[in-house]
Amino acid sequence: MATSAARAQTVLWAAKVVEVSSQKAKGKEPYSPEKVLGAPNALPLGEVNNEAWIPAKEGTNEFIEVRFLHSIKAQQITVIENFNPGSVTKIELIDTKGEKHEVYKNETPGPIPVAFRTLQVKFKPDAYLTIGARVTMNTGKVQGVNQIDAIGVANVDVQIVKQDFKNAASEVETVQLDSALKNLGPNVNSKWVDTHPVISPDGRTLFFARQGHPGNRGGARDPQDIWYSRLESAQRKTWGIAKNLGTPPNGPEDPNGLASVSANRQAALLIGVYVDGFMMPKGFSTSRRSPGGWSIPT
Repeated sequence: MATSAARAQTVLWAAKVVEVSSQKAKGKEPYSPEKVLGAPNALPLGEVNNEAWIPAKEGTNEFIEVRFLHSIKAQQITVIENFNPGSVTKIELIDTKGEKHEVYKNETPGPIPVAFRTLQVKFKPDAYLTIGARVTMNTGKVQGVNQIDAIGVANVDVQIVKQDFKNAASEVETVQLDSALKNLGPNVNSKWVDTHPVISPDGRTLFFARQGHPGNRGGARDPQDIWYSRLESAQRKTWGIAKNLGTPPNGPEDPNGLASVSANRQAALLIGVYVDGFMMPKGFSTSRRSPGGWSIPT
């Protein structure tokens, strides 16, 4: 009986927040650190969600440290990056003596071409028992809001996230994209600076920023506008001719940028706060799409 119990599959999701680098809210409020507790529940994936933690700062050492209900001889840890993934730089397990054991390190954090990610790290079990974990992020490397929904450990190396959470509960089909760097061709890439790509959750619209382009609302002197391109063929991986997103939200003198777009592509989270038509570079705004175009950011 003892041997059978010892080999039983155990999955533990975070039960307590011990320390956090920064936070936008407390307790049960939206975006608070406590939102990482329990099994993943921030649906739909790929957009800002009240049920996931948002660090309050853009820094190189944003972190959250959690404890599990009891200790376990872990073989994996899973971090649910429900929105804007790619900023996690380090994952450490914490043993029953309080010592940290690094199991994951990413020296080149940055945006990846998916709207969310299940970061699953597998390793051989060690002599120590795991009672907690610390996840460190470089949020300055992934523009926009970075969210974590859940942190879990298990004494098995199989997938611990339910399949229905990954895709089926979402209203849109998730397109799996190759993360290798590829030139998207002349319809998207130009001789000007094309940067900050954001893929819509359905994988069919690419938003990006274009700097100093004569097609910007303020011409070549315009520092940056939001552009977009639609996927023409998933099989051939070809994209349509990029177009300026228009005004609003783009203005002739502002470094306009898009952080994310909702699953139905009807709402966008924009970088900066807009006052009387001018963009202030700190904070975020939202714009909604209608048959007549995008609304004035608020």
